[in-house]
Parts: sequence; structure tokens; C-alpha cells
Amino acid sequence: MPDIYRKFQALLQNHPQILRIDLRKVERLAAGYAALLLRMKALAERQGTRLALANVPEQLHAIFRVYKLEDAFGVQETTEHMSVGKAGKEGAR
Repeated sequence: MPDIYRKFQALLQNHPQILRIDLRKVERLAAGYAALLLRMKALAERQGTRLALANVPEQLHAIFRVYKLEDAFGVQETTEHMSVGKAGKEGAR
């Protein structure tokens, strides 16, 4: 997990307005990774970046609904991959 967090920190160095994480291939989300997502969200917000989750599989979407995390994570049903957007423009993918 720490490697994922370090990569996330590196992406935040560009000060994007929004950072989307594509969960298309995620089948299950262990509690540790859910906690990591919350930690990443907090870090992003401290730096003025909105963290959004894209392509959340229905089974994970249901969990986000139950725990009322859809709005907190900006859960989106798009086909976007992990990307960095700045001033309304999409950045590198």
C-alpha cells in the first residue's frame, strides 16, 4: 500500500483541481484500502484537490451507497482512467 500512496503524493505535486482514480478492475476493497482512500482524500483536500472515483463496479458502488461515501468520494460512472485535471482541462492519463 505505501507505494500507491507515494505515487498519489507525486501526482498531487502538480496541484490538479481534480484527480480521478479508475476502479474499473477492482472486484473487492479490503478495509485497509478503504482507509487508504480516505487518507488520500484527506491529503488531496488539504492541497486543494478533489479526489473522484470513476468506473466503480456496482458491488463497490453499493458499499459506497450504504456508507454514504458516494458524495465524499465524488463517485462517477464514467470511462475515464486515472487522470489529473487542471483548470478544467484533462491532463496526462
